[in-house]
Amino acid sequence: MRKPFHLFTFISLVMILVVSSDAAVKSGAPRIKNNHFAKVKVRFLARRHPLPRTSFENEEAFLASIQWPHGDEIKVKLVYSFQDYDPEIPTGLFQSEDAQLLKVQRLRSCDSTYGAMISVYHSDANGKLSITRDGVSALGSFSRDELADSTPLACYRITPDSIPKRFRE
Repeated sequence: MRKPFHLFTFISLVMILVVSSDAAVKSGAPRIKNNHFAKVKVRFLARRHPLPRTSFENEEAFLASIQWPHGDEIKVKLVYSFQDYDPEIPTGLFQSEDAQLLKVQRLRSCDSTYGAMISVYHSDANGKLSITRDGVSALGSFSRDELADSTPLACYRITPDSIPKRFRE
């Protein structure tokens, strides 16, 4: 026997959807469907200390400023995803003060806050954990204290195919 669909359940589901989509709007992220691409101007602000390369998929994260075609500019977490056989991201790309036109992919699964992005967990010989805020290196004139730790960062991904040919040669 089927249970009747309650109006309260329906309203609850709608509210969850509205609240979760509202968080992306508050972060300044435009409404791009998850896993879809857009060409935008990207300026790299800070580099998260990279993890050691593995034989599987590797990632390197950056704090970046994205300028959308309609003029809005937001700060985002930008992840460079690459395989072991792919080249690392070219230094000239992220050290340039100029914005570069790149194809980015919206990736909601790695949205975070600025504080979570810059935090590094350390453990001592006794296994005691401590957290420091030295997980990023500023690029150019960006100051690590420019953003509050609670600042939401929408996540976008670039791949080796996203990088302009002039930086790959």
